[in-house]
Amino acid sequence: MSDTDARRTLKRVLKGLLIGAAAAAIIGHLTYHDTLEPLELKTLDLRFRSLRATPTAELPDDIVIVEIDQDSLEYVSSLINYQWPWPRSIYGAIIDFLTTAGADAVIFDMLFTEPDIERDISGAESDAGLVEATARSGRVIHTYVLKKAGLAPPEDEAAALLKVPGIDLVALPSAPPGVNHAAAALPSAALIAASRTLGFANVDPDDDNVVRRIPLMARLGDTTVMNAATAAAWDRGGRPELALLPNALQLGLTRIPTQPNRSFYLWWYRMPERQESPFVSTSAYAVLKAQTERVSGIDPSLDPDLFKDKIVYVGSSATGLFDVKASPLSRSVPGVQIQATALANLLRGDAVRRISRSTTLWLVLLLSLVTGCITHGTRHTTLGLLLTLIVLTALTVGSRFLLASRHCFIEIVPLVLGVALTFVGATLINYIAERRHSKLVRNIFEHYLDRSVVRTLINHPDQVKLGGERRIGTVLFSDVADFTNTSEKLEPQPLVAFMNLYLDAMTRIIIDEGGFVDKFVGDEIVAIFGAPNDLPDHAARACQAVVRMQQRVAELQPEFLALGCSSDIFFRAGLSTGALVVGNMGSEERMNYTAMGDVMNLGARLESANKRYDTRVLASDVTAAEAGAAYTFRPIDRVRVKGKDHAVPISEFVGATASLNAEQQARLAFFAAGYTHYGQQKWDSAEAAFQQAASQGDAPSAIFIARCQAFRTQPPPPDWDGSYTFTEK
Repeated sequence: MSDTDARRTLKRVLKGLLIGAAAAAIIGHLTYHDTLEPLELKTLDLRFRSLRATPTAELPDDIVIVEIDQDSLEYVSSLINYQWPWPRSIYGAIIDFLTTAGADAVIFDMLFTEPDIERDISGAESDAGLVEATARSGRVIHTYVLKKAGLAPPEDEAAALLKVPGIDLVALPSAPPGVNHAAAALPSAALIAASRTLGFANVDPDDDNVVRRIPLMARLGDTTVMNAATAAAWDRGGRPELALLPNALQLGLTRIPTQPNRSFYLWWYRMPERQESPFVSTSAYAVLKAQTERVSGIDPSLDPDLFKDKIVYVGSSATGLFDVKASPLSRSVPGVQIQATALANLLRGDAVRRISRSTTLWLVLLLSLVTGCITHGTRHTTLGLLLTLIVLTALTVGSRFLLASRHCFIEIVPLVLGVALTFVGATLINYIAERRHSKLVRNIFEHYLDRSVVRTLINHPDQVKLGGERRIGTVLFSDVADFTNTSEKLEPQPLVAFMNLYLDAMTRIIIDEGGFVDKFVGDEIVAIFGAPNDLPDHAARACQAVVRMQQRVAELQPEFLALGCSSDIFFRAGLSTGALVVGNMGSEERMNYTAMGDVMNLGARLESANKRYDTRVLASDVTAAEAGAAYTFRPIDRVRVKGKDHAVPISEFVGATASLNAEQQARLAFFAAGYTHYGQQKWDSAEAAFQQAASQGDAPSAIFIARCQAFRTQPPPPDWDGSYTFTEK
């Protein structure tokens, strides 16, 4: 890669970085202000739904749910003759059976924060029955609800709450931030005192009413309190020391990743097909029936071992009780199942860890910069789109993999939007640049190149570099012989008509052969073969163009005569092949695509040297070598042009090899023999051969006859290499 190409690529890469940085700034702003959060949470739901079902052997087996379902409501209504809400003595019966069965803990996902209503037994008696059953068991965890505003709880209830072990956590190094709950709906002081421990039951759905996380801890006045799942896990683990870390809760040996408000994202267990809950569940009806059977001395129909050493949640699942919520996996999940999921996460360390917002923002910046470099740096929209799609696919698959294997929640919406916005921005800028480039290419070349070539250059902008590049090509300089005399004899209108006729005919041939008309200087035509379009056979095409131009000029002679030209019109040409520097050159106001270099200088001098040798077309030895056997050249001299020290072999372009007749071939043979003797300083032999060629009408031979005669009188220096020095351009 040349220095120019490297600078051009670096410039594109830097511009791509700027595009990526701008896109990252926009997406970062939206991310920082949680504008994208609703969409992000929806993608989290989709990721959970895409996971495979949790194998039965991996489902939580240490938690059992006793559901107050529709069968339970009907059983109590028909057999015990109580409508909802049930007397609290019924819950006492459930507690007694579960305790006798060996349950490790019984958690009520139900609130007993108001006195029971009056029935055939008083509300006070009903409340007392629940308190007594709770006290007898010693394993019951009751719940309450925190309120953001409202009256503070009665002093006796608040005091009782603070006496429950594990409730007052003020001694922790730091308290969780967030809204300070000023009030709570608490159970009675007696029920609090009888409970093993307490926890709040608040579940805070997101704005779309889907539960994805629940708070582990909260502030109640000056006290830090635990939710029911945290309290149960803490109690199950032997009440280890708790530690609030910056982004986690240390619960014994288990570290639970938390959000700034001390909530944590739930890991949802996908149920196997045809299984409604990841937990072992039974109906409250079955428990009540079994308790009745046990009290009556009958073996219970429900196996008590189902609850042995298990944590048992008691909660409602009947639709009419309105404790149904939405989760990422379902639009209808009993609230007790969500609470049980939280506890299972805490016991098993299954909580989901969300990547920090700062990490997300850095990833947005990184991916946007990479996308900008790829898309704008390559300037290939298809390649950029392909690589962008690969990045987006990797993000989608990677985010699912991280969730499935590491329980890691990485935000993909900002990343996807950052990549997409960068791609769109870079593509749009590329499109604008390509349109501008296409317009520039069309404006520069449409009158000087074949239309198909112009279309190719527009469709493949990498083939032409207007900023400058090196190309190997062949240049053609031509002008009308004795044009000064011709122009002086013509009136302005015929002169312009002649010029237009001649230049149009020559230009069409040059373009048809794939050449590019660089410029017109009066009657002079400067053409380039091999730039801006790549032509491997540029020398042969230039030669063919000259042959066709000569034929066309011969065909136009009648029209030239009709315009007032007094003699036959012909042109002289110079052909030179080699390295060219081509590009869009000029001032800011006016630029032209042109070429420069020694090859151009030599082509111009060869064109003017035709008058010296009385030839029509002179060419460099490189052109003669590159053109191939289809065209005939004859070496005609070695010259030192003005300003150069080394000698340059030059040849006369005779024409297409197939068109040469026997007379021309004989004349060329005589000249070739004379030129060989001339280089060997055999002046007599050389002159004789040149005389034979001259006798057949070979004009350049006359020049060499004169040189032989001069060198015979005054030989060249000993180091003479057969070259001749031009003293003028």
